[in-house]
Amino acid sequence: MSIENQPVSEVPKRPQILTILCILSFIGNIFYFIWSIWRYLSIIKSEEFIKSITTSKNETHGIISEMEQSLLNAYENAVPNLIIGLFCASICFYGVLLVWRLKRNGFFIYSVGEIIPAIASFFLDGDGLIGSTGTVLLLLLSVIWIVMYAINFKNLK
Repeated sequence: MSIENQPVSEVPKRPQILTILCILSFIGNIFYFIWSIWRYLSIIKSEEFIKSITTSKNETHGIISEMEQSLLNAYENAVPNLIIGLFCASICFYGVLLVWRLKRNGFFIYSVGEIIPAIASFFLDGDGLIGSTGTVLLLLLSVIWIVMYAINFKNLK
């Protein structure tokens, strides 16, 4: 039997838009991973400032109470935010890697990894206008990316 007569299994071709989405998602996940660590370290470095706010609370008479509460929440939730950020960045990276290989379950893994930070942000950082706005923007951006992957779901096996 010659080599020419043997069946060749073709590797499915990834659409160009899916390739672009995956590359952008890889880059975004790396940035999110780094940002989660940077956010944690910057909150921990500002520990003295946050403690000075709580000791001088009686002197301000509630002038900066909303900002003060947001800083205290950020400090109190620094470790949970770090864990959730690193975990979800890893989940998303794995999901995108599966989508890169044209696996359907990668879409679902990626979707879970995108939605968890938005939900966690609602519970951990939702105090004040800035926290609520950030949560809504994070959720909106997550939904946009999930929809773009869902449009290309038919190309996954």
